[in-house]
Amino acid sequence: METAEYLQVGTGTERYSLPDECGVRHCYTQQLFSALEMGGPRTIYSLSFFCNENSTTETTYRDVRIYMGHTNKEEFQNGGDFITDSLYRVFVGQMVIPTGGNCWVQFVLDRPFVYNGTDGLFIAFDDNTNDYGPDIKFAANKSHFFLSVCKEAYSDINPFDYDFGNMYNYGSISCNRSNTRFGLVYIEPAPQIIDTLETETYLQVGTQENEEDESALPVNCYYRYGMSQQIFDAAEMGGAKTIYSLSFYYVGNEYGSSTRNIKLYMTETDKDEFVTNIDWISDSIMTKMYDGPFEVPAYSSWVRIVLDRPFNYSGNKNVVIAVDDNTSTYTSGMRFACSKTVLQKALEWESDDWNSDFNSGDSYGTRLNVRNNVRFGTEYIALYFVTTATSDSVMGTTSGDGRCEPGNGRNVEAIPYPGFVFTEWSDGNTDNPRYVIPTNDTLLVANFATSTNDTINYDNDIYNTVIGASHAETIKWGIMLFPQHLTSRPNLTDVLFYVDGEYAYGTFELDVYQGTDTIPSQSIYHDEIIIDSLTEGWVSFETDTVAINDELPLWIILSNSDARYPAATSTYTGGGFERGSWYNTDGTW
Repeated sequence: METAEYLQVGTGTERYSLPDECGVRHCYTQQLFSALEMGGPRTIYSLSFFCNENSTTETTYRDVRIYMGHTNKEEFQNGGDFITDSLYRVFVGQMVIPTGGNCWVQFVLDRPFVYNGTDGLFIAFDDNTNDYGPDIKFAANKSHFFLSVCKEAYSDINPFDYDFGNMYNYGSISCNRSNTRFGLVYIEPAPQIIDTLETETYLQVGTQENEEDESALPVNCYYRYGMSQQIFDAAEMGGAKTIYSLSFYYVGNEYGSSTRNIKLYMTETDKDEFVTNIDWISDSIMTKMYDGPFEVPAYSSWVRIVLDRPFNYSGNKNVVIAVDDNTSTYTSGMRFACSKTVLQKALEWESDDWNSDFNSGDSYGTRLNVRNNVRFGTEYIALYFVTTATSDSVMGTTSGDGRCEPGNGRNVEAIPYPGFVFTEWSDGNTDNPRYVIPTNDTLLVANFATSTNDTINYDNDIYNTVIGASHAETIKWGIMLFPQHLTSRPNLTDVLFYVDGEYAYGTFELDVYQGTDTIPSQSIYHDEIIIDSLTEGWVSFETDTVAINDELPLWIILSNSDARYPAATSTYTGGGFERGSWYNTDGTW
């Protein structure tokens, strides 16, 4: 039946779940219409389906996408015979069905479909609501051919995030087909609802009061590694602007504050949604805007990231925010507020086993129709950098470098190596650790001195460790003490090693050398001791007093001539011993 306003194909009275089965979380259908039925070329501005049953007492809303296309297919052969190419998306939004039904449900197309008049036509209907709806039926015609195919999903996983040809997507074919009206008159589309808030200092996209907690965006802290990308439309961005910061609203949890190690990228794109699970935007076409810690407090608040450089948005395209989480540890319970979207505007991936990047073609993520509430900061923010350094890299190191926003500070700490003590910072302050609130870029140098104690302790905290493939071979272990350790210490009076009380036994030999970069051929002291492995604890060699030169490194070497294990083994490489603490027979470290 054709009028000046529409072409109607089908006048049957069957009650059927086409184009949508609303009683499941997800539903995907395709229906075929022949060239004969379409009656020649035409431009289609709307689609309408007659709902003849809605049992609820409230209006029903479903989040849907509609595609149209040309095809030579005359009927569907089986439940997996979906059309997978030439899909032209004509509508994204909500299907609204009033109480009781008995009405035509119209979709004004976002863009018209120009039908060529010679090929067959298909309509693909994709319900992404991810929630159960009422039992709703639509009027349908019955044919002698299989003109429709339907796949339903009761789980929260949308089966069409994967390949259409996958056996997982097998649905059912049917001879039923919806009574459909193809609108032939242009209708002005309803204005898009823009969920934004703009002030003098930021543009906020996503303002829903009932935020949805989504642990996967922008980072999934339940995993060691993760990635996410999110798309924000040009209409939402509201024109050209310079963006200096990004803020995500932290919902909070009971686990306290957390820090993730991230890289953040941005770019402009024509993409308006992610169409597959590997539809990543490569970092080669994005700009890295931030590389550093993502510090989240122990309470709900907006968490701001000041970008390393401004992002100059042109106002013409959509914006992508991409976060690459490289933390390598777990941080339970971090959740950030999200708002729902009709399109799948977010793509996320996580793993405990390996760290990926946006260029990997095998990082199958999950598409989401939620997206973080984000504030795009449009106000310049001054940053002050706190840099720490050590007066002597042999004596100790420092921590706490980073940047601060005005009024904020950082914890810095001086960490002396064994045999040394911290004395003061370059500004005369002796607190350690200390909290610093800079008013400009600040450099703090930690000063150290040699410890006045008679004993230098090296607690490797690792013993009872198997050494080598064969326990019969002789093992040597040692430490080199720098001249800084020996200041005002003219004599070596004793060397103690820790015995585990179980595995270390036999004869152990002690050699003491003094030299420069390699061990000299001649020791300045030699001794041996027998360990019977009866008691755990410290064993003293009770050396004779050995005069030492405090201008040369001191080498202390322990070897076993007939023991399964040395008295102590070590993988210690800190405390100034960047070259390691294992002695090699060629004299190197």
